[in-house]
Amino acid sequence: MKTFQGNIFAPLDELQVLHISHDLLSTYPRESWSDVLHLTKVFTYGGLSNGSFAKIFSVMNDLKYLHSDMQIHVHAIKISRDKRITALVCDDGPSNGTFSEIFSAMKNLNYFEVDYQSVVIHNFTFQSFKRTPLKQLNINGHLRVIEIDAFAPLELLSSLIIPNQNVLKLSKTLPALHVFENRQMNELDLRNNFKNYGEYVISADLFAYIGNICIKKLSLGWNGIRRIDAVAFQKMKYKHCLETLNLNNNDFDYHQDLIVLYFNFFINIKRIDISSITSRSIENIREQNSNGTRILDHRAIFDTRSDLSIRLPSSLEFLNASFIIGRNDPINSITFKGIKRLEIFDLSYSSLADDCNYTVRGLQNVLILNVSHFKCGLLNPYFLQSAVNLEQLIMQSSLLSIGLKYDHHSQFLSGLERLQYIDFSGNAFEDRFRISTFKGQLDSMQSLILEGNLFTSVPLNLEEFNRLSFLNIKNNKIAYLTTKETDAIEVLFRRSNKTMTVLLDGNPLVCTCASLDFVCRKRWKYYNNKCRLQSLANYENTMHYYIGYRYKLHLQYFCLFIGMANPLFRKSKGETLEYDAYVAYCDGDYKWVYGPLRIFLEERRNYKLLLLDRGDVLAGEHRLFALNNSIPKCKKIILVISKEFVNNDWAYYEATVGIEHFLGLQARIIVINLEHITKTEIPQCVLQMMSLDANDHIRKIDILNENNIFWKCLDQAMRR
Repeated sequence: MKTFQGNIFAPLDELQVLHISHDLLSTYPRESWSDVLHLTKVFTYGGLSNGSFAKIFSVMNDLKYLHSDMQIHVHAIKISRDKRITALVCDDGPSNGTFSEIFSAMKNLNYFEVDYQSVVIHNFTFQSFKRTPLKQLNINGHLRVIEIDAFAPLELLSSLIIPNQNVLKLSKTLPALHVFENRQMNELDLRNNFKNYGEYVISADLFAYIGNICIKKLSLGWNGIRRIDAVAFQKMKYKHCLETLNLNNNDFDYHQDLIVLYFNFFINIKRIDISSITSRSIENIREQNSNGTRILDHRAIFDTRSDLSIRLPSSLEFLNASFIIGRNDPINSITFKGIKRLEIFDLSYSSLADDCNYTVRGLQNVLILNVSHFKCGLLNPYFLQSAVNLEQLIMQSSLLSIGLKYDHHSQFLSGLERLQYIDFSGNAFEDRFRISTFKGQLDSMQSLILEGNLFTSVPLNLEEFNRLSFLNIKNNKIAYLTTKETDAIEVLFRRSNKTMTVLLDGNPLVCTCASLDFVCRKRWKYYNNKCRLQSLANYENTMHYYIGYRYKLHLQYFCLFIGMANPLFRKSKGETLEYDAYVAYCDGDYKWVYGPLRIFLEERRNYKLLLLDRGDVLAGEHRLFALNNSIPKCKKIILVISKEFVNNDWAYYEATVGIEHFLGLQARIIVINLEHITKTEIPQCVLQMMSLDANDHIRKIDILNENNIFWKCLDQAMRR
């Protein structure tokens, strides 16, 4: 379409959302602009031929959202009720290094994200934003230089995000922050920027450009920084403003051993991330240790004895100190002082020592602790005794199978009576836990993760736990769950209103007689929405590959119908069943079943038969489920045996299921031999049943003779 021929929107009284090109919209008749007064969302595309939006927008009083792909590829503009843009996202920056004057009219613009195409942000780039109340600016692209007064027009900016600019220099970026001096800002994010030009040290003078701003959140992660001048933190003008500090994935060398002390300057700090800050300097540190010539005197931080002490800010709530290579000297204890509000403490992969034969003190207020990948083959049983309020303990791959072996009095978790979540994945456990290992958590434990160990059975008495609702034993060596274990899971379910979930993926589940009860418990999944055994479907699929179609189905439904034979599932004797008999037969015997057999039993004796091929089941229901649902509705089952029947997988299975359902009630099973078949050909389960002999002559006659001995015997069998 190129142009509108008349006011075609006039009949659309409720029109609110419109997708249209700029040029086409501009051709809508001016005298009919009232047709679009109620639009709330407009999605436009295509370049603006004259560089401005059509005047039709001026009458869209209810417009709240505009999506546009214009020449600067704006793809998200949000407009408030007063028709003023509040958010804007652009695909491309201006080719001439400055943004259009149209932005000066956006009186409500507070968010702007741009994929800036130039390598330099000039002093005049944001000139048109001088009158906009822009608060958050997100710049993507390939910057090399930010001129010193580039951000001066952004007088209300509170969040500046410039990530992933690998060719920026510290010296060409931080000075541009001088325009924010003495201002309050919510966020300064300069992550993953300064890697390619060899500027890896932030001097006190450079850091002052940051320190002179009252910033709440500062991110300098992934920058390859090797050192921040020692006095830089101390000389920060607004140390009290900082609440979140991210220095992760930098390459601080051994000169920065004291960096943990600097954090105490920040009296209101809440979150610190210093994870992976030594990744490239490991060899350097180890070399310093082996030579015994460390430049820093650790007596400034630690006692001369092997009892270590680290003071952290009292305001701290979250600390990620994972993947840090530290001292490997033997220690008796490490004490974290000053922490009063620390709730989440991540020390995973951080090497505090060569073993866990020490105690960690000062963790009284920690709620979530991750000490995964520690070397706890040698374990002090009082290692975590200070964490009395701990709710979640994550201790993956920490050699606990060795360390806990020598905890003869089960002291390791003693006193941690608020633990709700324990993750002991990947610890090479083989043996059951001691009865007393979790004695302090019987009333608190809700989730237990034992994934990736070597257990061959559930390694603890589940019924002892009062609140356990989630058990992950994936990727162990469990062949099946025993009756005792499945009973215990059901006890837990009845004890709690929550869902009881067991994860079993990755175990070498087997199909044997011993596992029958376990497979039968699949009713958890299908009949009880609150108690589910996950991954059993995968187990059944696995059986399909290993034991073949016939036997897989046989096992699956054998379990179901043996369960149904139980008084809990059987129909009461006084209950009237819907059908008199279920008829199992092969396609080749279809005419005889629907002819003489059906006529005699239904039309002449008024019995009601259930025939799957007649439509006596729900339309579209799978034949397996139809069989499952049909046989329990019937008083008897009639097996029509022929040569085709004994060679047919489905017929064999159908007979087996029917016989198993009426196990011990042979009067309810009627076997009709249509042909002369040797005993070796007839299924073993059928041989045990009384049979009626309908010879070949009777099978083929067209006229039904009720005086024939076969029909009299069949009549008697139906009455028993």
